[in-house]
Amino acid sequence: MNKNKCYFISINSIFELTGGGIYARTILNALKYKYSEIVVINKKIELTNESKKEYNGFIVQLEKTKIADIVSRIFISPSFLFFYITSIIAEIKKNRGECVDLFFHNSRLGIVALILKLLFNVRVFFFIDNNESNLSKQQAVLANGFFEKIFRYYDYILIKISEFFVKKISSHLFFITKNDANAFKLNADVKYSIIPVCVDDLYEKEIINRKPACLFTASFTFSPNVLALKRLLKLAEYYPTIDFIVAGRGLSKYIYLNNLKNVKFICSPSEQYMRELFKTCKGYITLVEDGSGMKTKIAEALSAGMYIYSSWHSAIGYEAVIDSGCIYVYKDMITDFNTWYSNLSEYDPYLSIKAYRNNYTYSHAGDILNAACR
Repeated sequence: MNKNKCYFISINSIFELTGGGIYARTILNALKYKYSEIVVINKKIELTNESKKEYNGFIVQLEKTKIADIVSRIFISPSFLFFYITSIIAEIKKNRGECVDLFFHNSRLGIVALILKLLFNVRVFFFIDNNESNLSKQQAVLANGFFEKIFRYYDYILIKISEFFVKKISSHLFFITKNDANAFKLNADVKYSIIPVCVDDLYEKEIINRKPACLFTASFTFSPNVLALKRLLKLAEYYPTIDFIVAGRGLSKYIYLNNLKNVKFICSPSEQYMRELFKTCKGYITLVEDGSGMKTKIAEALSAGMYIYSSWHSAIGYEAVIDSGCIYVYKDMITDFNTWYSNLSEYDPYLSIKAYRNNYTYSHAGDILNAACR
């Protein structure tokens, strides 16, 4: 039996630029510190040449379609991956006797994990980066049409069933934040660890003259980020001599909101362009005050040596570094900003780099995973 082999199954893609994609890469890179061979089964997306260079391991990509979503839910699974359960079983059967561990990303995969555990009698581990049942319930409450509301509540029930099995069959659970672990309401005998989002080191010492601009990046397909955008525009209007840059997917839909000369919108930037923004701006600003927070973007900002201006909600999961001086958590968004910005020009980026390297590197995640999966 090859104890250095595992399967990693995710509802996201390891190549996505979303928060889920970034956490999927965190998991994959952590697994590399324990396993010499990893088979990835994840959502299919169109791969760029750059993505193909990033990962040359064995990967099975499964397409998320409406049919896959509907059929999966008929069979009480709230994830499209159930539609491909026979393909997943066939893939694992190819290496029967070699696979000892299955790792799942997202609590929607409880039914899939249950079937595979019963069939192959292997250890099951779950990584959880969102409170899926809570998010689903919020969507159900906010749904407008009658049929949409019925579907959302049905989805919520399926997720609760899935989460029940996640708790029952997992050898160990991993959460992105302590806050997410608390929300899962675990029994005292359930073993779990916290593996925060981890990212590549973006800091480059040769970049000396960084722009004193305030960068905000997000996916603007989510309403909490749109609300944060509106807060930023209000803040920028109050400070007309300070430059703000907003970048992200779905931003083009909200260009009409911006009539300020000191705010620049960059719609759906490439991954390379986004990295350059992190490397060349001095300050990172996040005004998200509801939803699932900013679990990935703050880690990226720290890795780039940026000084961060954050709401309390955005800083959830970063409690370990809040007192290190690299994150300014405001009480009053407008008045506290002046204090933060006055220190931006003299800010020592090494404070952020130190916080990042001590808490949000892949090797740190690998150490936590190794300790839990003995």
